[in-house]
Amino acid sequence: MKLANFFLLLISFNLISVEQDQLDVDFLSDDEYRIDLIFIKYLKDEDLKENFENPEVNFERFFVALDEFQYPNFDIVPTNFEIPKENQSIDIPFIKKETQKKTIEKNIITRKREFPREIFQIDKRDDNLMKEFKDLIRRSRYFRFIGEQSWYQPIPTKDNSFEIFIDSSIERGSRIYGFLRPYKGRYLHTDIEIFLAEKIQEDEILSIEESDNTNPNIEGYLFNNTGLELQKKSLPNLQEEELMPIFQLKESRRLRSGEINYFDHPKFGLLLLITKPS
Repeated sequence: MKLANFFLLLISFNLISVEQDQLDVDFLSDDEYRIDLIFIKYLKDEDLKENFENPEVNFERFFVALDEFQYPNFDIVPTNFEIPKENQSIDIPFIKKETQKKTIEKNIITRKREFPREIFQIDKRDDNLMKEFKDLIRRSRYFRFIGEQSWYQPIPTKDNSFEIFIDSSIERGSRIYGFLRPYKGRYLHTDIEIFLAEKIQEDEILSIEESDNTNPNIEGYLFNNTGLELQKKSLPNLQEEELMPIFQLKESRRLRSGEINYFDHPKFGLLLLITKPS
């Protein structure tokens, strides 16, 4: 009898977690960090040794959706990245070599968030702290720059952590989106689950429309400083844009503030930089 009650309690907890509309906001008193992302697609045509099944994206979960805010651009102190000579391209070994260098926090001035910009608001202006990498990627014949995002937030402990929906722009029929869960203990950590979505053929569109696996109304939550009564935010219906996820990248990693981390898949990847404003 006690075992049955335990399973009923466990099921109830799972249902509540999906419909969660509140957050533990104790972490708001912690130091703020800045998070910068660059989404990358790998263009080199290689036969994959591993077989990948089409992934299914689970949106039946609680996650914070980033809001948008724009403000005037400011100059960024250049980093110490080696810039290739004209007509020289970059490849995956180059990116891995560069991201494995010492921390770059001393070479980047991460400005503090300026009022009235709030935490969890992305900056649409071109101020990504990995701008030099973005320029290299755009010049490369091996990579395609898909998009970028930047925002500020305090980082909670693992017990209070939550997922954030991240999303690139649509670039030449490709889009990268998914979930990022940063948290801290003795070190910074993050869990990522991202998907590469591509345009699909007309016959595939028809089969999707006939199936019941569509997500007609995908909603996240906009953060507020109280953590109470979070406002829902509808996300663009990815299937209406004729884009379907075809590859998935899922990984957990320990991080250091000021280090660029490259999460790579044979077909796409993500550059992540977390820094503490000086």
